Amino acid sequence: MLKSYAAIILILGCFGNTAQAGDPCPIHVSINDLGSPDWLDNSALLNALESRQIWIGISYENLDDGILLTRVYAGSPAAEAGLLEGDIVSDIEGRPTTESETFERLNIGEAVVFSIDRDGQRLDALVTIGGADPVPLAIVQQLGKTECRTADIAQADAEMDRAVMARLFTESRAFRCDDAHKVLEPLMEPFQSDTVYFVRGSRRLLLTMPYYGTACISTLSLDGENLNDSAVSEVIEQVISDYVRERFENP
Repeated sequence: MLKSYAAIILILGCFGNTAQAGDPCPIHVSINDLGSPDWLDNSALLNALESRQIWIGISYENLDDGILLTRVYAGSPAAEAGLLEGDIVSDIEGRPTTESETFERLNIGEAVVFSIDRDGQRLDALVTIGGADPVPLAIVQQLGKTECRTADIAQADAEMDRAVMARLFTESRAFRCDDAHKVLEPLMEPFQSDTVYFVRGSRRLLLTMPYYGTACISTLSLDGENLNDSAVSEVIEQVISDYVRERFENP
């Protein structure tokens, strides 16, 4: 799981204060982190960030004596270590998982022992903590502070993701900062478009929502102290404001 989050999906909310006739709420937005293009080293880009976000790849429920794994994501550090849904993790490196600081003490690249109970059998699994991009999670968190939207981290569709990524760059491998949302339109109908695609480059970030908007910003503008509520809100509103307005006008 990403740090202390017990679930990837968060309840978020709508623009404005009072829902009108034909209540449009909830307005849903998915954030799809496409990572970096294959000619860049995504791990190196993440390791260079001041803002760090650990990635284990689990969803869980809290129990009195540990955490119950409700999902283990394919290809994640947890999956590679052999963790399974239904495992109960009692401690990590001897620290009880019932303590809130247990996950906060983990570091990217660190190999730690997860002590688990699997069908009554005590087992140990060595998990190497991975890194995740902090920006998509920051966007989801910020949207959660609004009133009537719902948001989540999009589930990957590999074929669609490849098609989207192929259209987001010019022949010179530059981001399509002006028209990324327009060049994605042939891939989907307007009613299918509720996803913001996020791509990390070596110096800039691209966020785009098909049919609605695109934002290109410098990496430093959403890193370290700049990764704050105000900066995150400003950039995501550039991308989704027309979408939200349309949902209110045509619920």
